[in-house]
Order: sequence, then C-alpha cells, then structure tokens
Amino acid sequence: MSERIFLHTLPNGLRVVYQQQKQTQIVNVGVMILAGSRDESATENGIAHYIEHCVFKGAGKRKPHQVLKRLDSVGGELNAFTTREKTCYYGTVHKTHTSRALELLADLVFNPLLPEKELEKEKQVIVDEIDMYDDTPDESIYDELYLNLFPNQAMGKNILGTKETVASFSRSDVINFMNKHYVPHNMVVSIAGNLSPESVFQKVETCFNINKSPITYSRNQLKIEQGFNLSLEKDFSQHHSIISYKAPKRLASEKYVMYLMNNILGGAGLSAKLIMTIREKHGLSYQISTAYNAYEELGEFNIYYSCDAKNKEKAMNLVNKELKKMATIPLTDRALSLAKKQMIGQAIISSENGINLVQNNARSVLNYNRVLSLKDYIQSINIVSSSALLQLAQSMFLDQKASTVAYE
Repeated sequence: MSERIFLHTLPNGLRVVYQQQKQTQIVNVGVMILAGSRDESATENGIAHYIEHCVFKGAGKRKPHQVLKRLDSVGGELNAFTTREKTCYYGTVHKTHTSRALELLADLVFNPLLPEKELEKEKQVIVDEIDMYDDTPDESIYDELYLNLFPNQAMGKNILGTKETVASFSRSDVINFMNKHYVPHNMVVSIAGNLSPESVFQKVETCFNINKSPITYSRNQLKIEQGFNLSLEKDFSQHHSIISYKAPKRLASEKYVMYLMNNILGGAGLSAKLIMTIREKHGLSYQISTAYNAYEELGEFNIYYSCDAKNKEKAMNLVNKELKKMATIPLTDRALSLAKKQMIGQAIISSENGINLVQNNARSVLNYNRVLSLKDYIQSINIVSSSALLQLAQSMFLDQKASTVAYE
C-alpha cells in the first residue's frame, strides 16, 4: 500500500495532484471543477450539466467527431459527469499518450467551440435524458427527496434541469457560467500512472498554461427542511421509499463514524444489516441501499428500498427496527472489527482503480486542499469506537424526525 502522492500549483493557480502507480502501462487523467447544480441561479437550472455535454461539440481546432475520436483512436476512453457540487472530465490512455489526453481535457474546459447548431441539437438529447430519469423510480425519487429537503434552493433542483430551462439556454448563458466557474483556481487536474512527477507537471503546465482571472464567488449556505412525509401516486409496479436523516457535515469529527455506520447498515457489502434483514431474511426487497452525502454546511443520510406494495409497512417496520438497534445496542468488539475489515478491504480494492484515484484525489483537493491518503483513511476508520457509533446513531435515529418520500 505504498503511496507516492505529489501536489503542485501552477503559476495561474491551477492545482495538480499526481499519484504514482507502479507496474501499470495506463495513465488516468481528470479535470474536476468546483461547479455543479448548486451553483446555478433559478433560470440556470441544469446549465452545469448542459455545459458538460456542450464542450464535447468541438474544442480547440477539433470538430465534434474529432473530439470523440481523439482518445478512442489510440484505444483510450473519455467521459464526464456532473453532480450537485462538481463537474468532472476524465480519460484513460496508454502512458505514451498522456500529453494527448491532457491537451484534449485542457481544450474541453478552456477552449470549447460551442457551435450554435450543435448546442441546439444537444438540448433534445438532454430532454430525452430527463424523460429516461423520470421513468426510473430509483433515480427520480432521490430528486424528489432533494427538492423537498432543500426547498427554493439550487441544491434541491434536478441536476439535469427541466425541459423549460434547458430549452431557454443560449450560447452566451453557457459562456457566462464557464467564465465564472471554469477558471484555474476553481479546478484541479488529477493524474494517476507510472510516470515521473517532473514529467507529469511539465506536461500539465504545457497544456494548461492559461490565465483566467479569478471571479469572486461564494456559495449560498444550505438550509435543510426536516420531518416531512410525502406520498406520491406513480404508475410503477412497485412501492418505492426513501428515508432521510440529517447527518454530520464534511468537516465534522464524526464523519468517519458516519462512513462506517453507513457501510454497516447498507453500504456496498452484501452483508450489510439492512440487506441481510430486508432482502435475505425476509425476502421483501431486491433493492435496498443507504447513502451518506457530506457537504460543507451539513450532511444527509438516506435509506432507499423498493418492494411489493403489500409489503411496504412490514419493510418500513423492519428498517426502523434495525435503526433502533443501531441506536440502542452497542456493537460487540468482534462485530466492530469485522465491519472495519470489510470497509478497509473495499477501500484497498478501490485504490487499485486509477479512475477512482483520479476522482477521489481531485475531490479531496477541492474539498480540503489536501489529499486524504489511503493510510490516513484506514487510520481514521480504525479509531472509530463502538460508543461513537452508538452515540451518533442515537442523535440521528432517536433525537430527530426522519423525512420520507414514497411512490405509491
């Protein structure tokens, strides 16, 4: 688990993080921007995601098809995503094509062509994407939850926007948003591979040697609504529920306690408590999972499941029973040790994936201005105590009301 992580800041303020990996022939590169749907005005809802699509419609001297073929033609991959807080463009290539990948990413974020005809065409693609998500209950129910958790706030709006807002976007709207957020001090270039740090930083400086003046900008503080119960009639064959609790914020001392508790209750492992109870023991649900979302001002923990309508009350009672156990019965030393081993094992497996490294390192620099190493992460998980888990569970599941959304 030896790690060699290097941080460097270019003269223009762009931060670069490089993690050296031995015995690999590929290089993963990414650019992550501190700009997502929570940074949009009411009329801009969906523009961060729209821009993610639009920059692929030509960049630098390349037409749309040339952008798509630039890495594909050498066996590489190119992709992007938008979240509520960030936008990321990333790619994978053989290490001999590192400069090619970096040059392309630099053009995407700093030199997009944004041709009017292509921008209009892409609006229909996003309308189809909106329709697809509306037809996917395990996706749309999260949007419904956030709409009610953060009423009248950009954080609560759908990342994709609405058909009306997407239709209204102009080329100048795109340029204005990019000029505000796509600036060097607001982004991180992240790389993982088997190259010398000196060569990596030289390549990045060559490709990203662009000066854009920082624009003073601060995010609106989040305000969360708690204790609502919303039931919506939907034409789906199953009942879908999501239950949310306020949780520790990004810099809270209990953050790692929350990470572990999330994993114990319904994380990636098949042995998570809710999966074992609801799915394996009682056979009530194929889909059940938990998620912990930590933001600067606050955090949010949710439980999602779907089941046959006739089983909805039984499933809800079993979920509440497991949460009450978490808040009243301390984990034994053995159970706590097994939970830590399982979570640490997941982290080690994930650390072998270069794309995960690139994205996690970039996210860490944007959030904390440092890289949380695997060693740091493991140490933080290992010091979590049973009493800390119990105390956090009590404060969440006994001392506050849940917010729920259900599709009937």
